Amino acid sequence: MNRNSILSFIIVAAGTGALLATTATSQFGAPKAYVSLQPTAPGTSQSGNINISGSVLAGQFQGGGAGVTGVNADLLDGINSTGFSLAVHPHSAADITSGTLADSRLSSNVALLGGAQTFTGAKTFASAPSFTASGAPFSVTSMGLVTNLNADLLDGLNSSAFLQSIPVPLTLTGTSTAHIIRGENASTTTGSTGVHGEATGTSGLTYGIRGQNASTTGYGVFGKTTASTGINYAGRFENASSSGRGVYGYASSATGTTYG
Repeated sequence: MNRNSILSFIIVAAGTGALLATTATSQFGAPKAYVSLQPTAPGTSQSGNINISGSVLAGQFQGGGAGVTGVNADLLDGINSTGFSLAVHPHSAADITSGTLADSRLSSNVALLGGAQTFTGAKTFASAPSFTASGAPFSVTSMGLVTNLNADLLDGLNSSAFLQSIPVPLTLTGTSTAHIIRGENASTTTGSTGVHGEATGTSGLTYGIRGQNASTTGYGVFGKTTASTGINYAGRFENASSSGRGVYGYASSATGTTYG
């Protein structure tokens, strides 16, 4: 082999080796570049894409992952999935140890301080509640009796404005064009009375009913019957004593039309 032939063979072999080292023919006939392994990190950036059907084993991956989809990792920042709360999770409320829980997350059975409340169950207070706002502290729609309720006022009136019992003697004073006391009985039974006065003392000068008038033209006792028929009496007085009187009248005024 002459010198020129040897030189030509070396040139062809070198060119072929360089071509094999840098390019390959894909299954579609287009040239494909190989990724070169580099001895130092991070190495020189190489442009291109990798599409493989097998597995890639590496000690570490670096770079932006914004375009990576469908990746199911075992850890996230070194933390297993059990270290995070899911969007919907069955955690107990006892697991919440700090922070503020929104009112919307509370049960409808929880009474809120800033809103109107409707209680459907009976409430028992171990200590007396205090109402400081002006106006009625609460309202009720039921007419049911509240046992043992002790109010300070009744319709704005103190208890001293009412009779605790019937006083003896009972004295009523006032000015009326009709009457101060009126007794009316619609019964038709014999013996029914509109006003009944009875003195039960067995001795002493007593009166079942006593009428007294200070007017110069009035009556101490006045009886009137409005029925136009029947046996009726404007007044009837009976006495069972052997020394008493059925009627005793006394007029003390020296003037005027008076009646004893």
